[in-house]
Amino acid sequence: MKKWIAFFLTLVLLCTLLLTSCEVPPEVTVLRAYTRTATLSEYDAQMDMKVEVHIPDLQSRATVPVRVDIQAEDAMSKHPKLALTLYSGTTVSTLSADTTLYSDGKYLYIPNKYGNRGTKVSLEALEDEYEGMDEYDDLISDLLTSLPRDILNNSTIHSEDDRVTVHTALSEEQLSELYGDIVEDMTESVGDGIELGDFSVTNAEIQVIVDDGYVQSQRLSFEISTTIKQGWRSYDMTMKSTVSLSMKNPGAPVTVTFPEGYADYDLKEK
Repeated sequence: MKKWIAFFLTLVLLCTLLLTSCEVPPEVTVLRAYTRTATLSEYDAQMDMKVEVHIPDLQSRATVPVRVDIQAEDAMSKHPKLALTLYSGTTVSTLSADTTLYSDGKYLYIPNKYGNRGTKVSLEALEDEYEGMDEYDDLISDLLTSLPRDILNNSTIHSEDDRVTVHTALSEEQLSELYGDIVEDMTESVGDGIELGDFSVTNAEIQVIVDDGYVQSQRLSFEISTTIKQGWRSYDMTMKSTVSLSMKNPGAPVTVTFPEGYADYDLKEK
């Protein structure tokens, strides 16, 4: 009888050790989720961007919110189908849909909101005028750049069942290496037509939520301190920027529905 008890206890201990050794570390779960999400062939995503500008000497404050909904079908092919809806407003609560652009990988289709026939432009002919479609698609790719293992190892990670939440602070160097293009784009968008001085980046943070094997959401925030030049005077300026990406039911089928008659839109020459 004692032998059977000893054998049973040994078996229980062995099973416990095996189950523990087979448990996937949360860092690995996050890395796998990045790869899985970045290679989705179709997705439905919402991107929110907000920049809060403060110029103390001029007692000036402004908040610029932007929301973009992106649906993609055949995203990994040479000719992905995209629908991009732009929202704008003076505050987050006043955001409203401005327009929806479509692309079949060959043309960009721009509906006419007044009921007239829309316009289509060859993607090969596009330069600065309609480059937004590619910019937002690239922005999603930039946001889904996987966090390096050394950063994950120094992050605050909470894991419960299949859900993993990562929160970490980023140094200016880390922010530049991972999301330099995002910082540059947002700085240029605010500084368009304004002469900006050198700037420093502080308070950079990122939060990632992984659930069911996918990156469900990612939020990047940072603060830029710089100066603006107006005539012979210079003013200190701070910009608090936030970029959030939410994936809606990743892995589910997505169909991009083009507007009726889009193939007959007027072709705009370069």
